[in-house]
Amino acid sequence: MSEPTSQTTPRELTLGFAQRKSNLFFAWFAPLSLTLAGGLYALPALVSHNAEDIETGVVMMLIGIVLSALGWLLSAPKRFSKKKLKPAVDIPRVDQAIRIHPPSRIWNFVILGVIVTALCLSPNGLTQDIISITGLIIGFYAMIMLGMECSYRWLKNSGHYYEERLRKQK
Repeated sequence: MSEPTSQTTPRELTLGFAQRKSNLFFAWFAPLSLTLAGGLYALPALVSHNAEDIETGVVMMLIGIVLSALGWLLSAPKRFSKKKLKPAVDIPRVDQAIRIHPPSRIWNFVILGVIVTALCLSPNGLTQDIISITGLIIGFYAMIMLGMECSYRWLKNSGHYYEERLRKQK
């Protein structure tokens, strides 16, 4: 990315802001998906009193929380920086991401449905192990889809968010 120049368009600045916001968000949010997945993995084990799977789920949750906190701490200097924003440089890729996101939502739900259905219809489909793994997959997938949705909204509404930021700086 380059520094803003006199040739930098307002759209490049607003999309650059949205990309930065998305990157800072994913620094702590992506590891948090491990926390939710671990919780959903441990839940069936908790009901069936399976200590080994409960322990696995709790360890996953703790690792997710630690990595999420570490991601937030490592991104804090950039998060609270007063430097000028860098413009987006790959506008066609950003436009493509905005354009293909709505159909990808549908396909993500279809793929998740196929995976969960296949696991549940397998010969051991309703055993505690498969239910735990299904919860783990749903947890990861849900967090990734939520993160994609947030990123999409920031990119699509980047002008609004950028103006809001400029108002706060004054």
